[in-house]
Amino acid sequence: MKTKFTILREKNHHEVLVSFQDHWVVLLRPFFEYGLGWFIYFFLFLSAYIFLDVSTMVSGIIILFSTLLLFLFNHRFFTTLIDWEISTWVITKDLVINFESRLYTRNDVIFISIHEVHEIEKKVRGFWSNFLDYGDVHVNVPAAPYPIVCSDIPHPDIFINLVEALRDNRLQEDIDIQALTKVYGNRLQFLLSRV
Repeated sequence: MKTKFTILREKNHHEVLVSFQDHWVVLLRPFFEYGLGWFIYFFLFLSAYIFLDVSTMVSGIIILFSTLLLFLFNHRFFTTLIDWEISTWVITKDLVINFESRLYTRNDVIFISIHEVHEIEKKVRGFWSNFLDYGDVHVNVPAAPYPIVCSDIPHPDIFINLVEALRDNRLQEDIDIQALTKVYGNRLQFLLSRV
């Protein structure tokens, strides 16, 4: 038996204003681990070549182990890249939505109603966070017992200004959406146009 759902909504109710991923700096660790994996692989492969004179069985086990280890490092690297591309932040006129995905293990969607945002603050700590302009944004919503933390947000000042402008209904006065789409981009419009 099929169930049909009808959603009544206003026109452009969930119009995507901007969408973006976490800051690119979160990809530095996976790239470092990827390079480390190849270094360990070559080190173990050369060690297996040295042990070849002593025992072919030990050499074979080292080669098998190094290949398995390289496979795991490569798998982790590419799944992290896919997760970063799939996970995204979307800001509509009414919601801040975080699509947080990890391949096969996590598929979280967090909705924050902009009109229920009580306080919003940024925490940018450290030289690199300030230099590269990324940080955490803490959103206080009356219904939540603790602040909702938005981690690794690029350009947190612009993010906060947009959310506050939407909350206070002063979008046209303070924020230029065309300028924001140049900063953040405008992805996933097709996803929310069907909601």
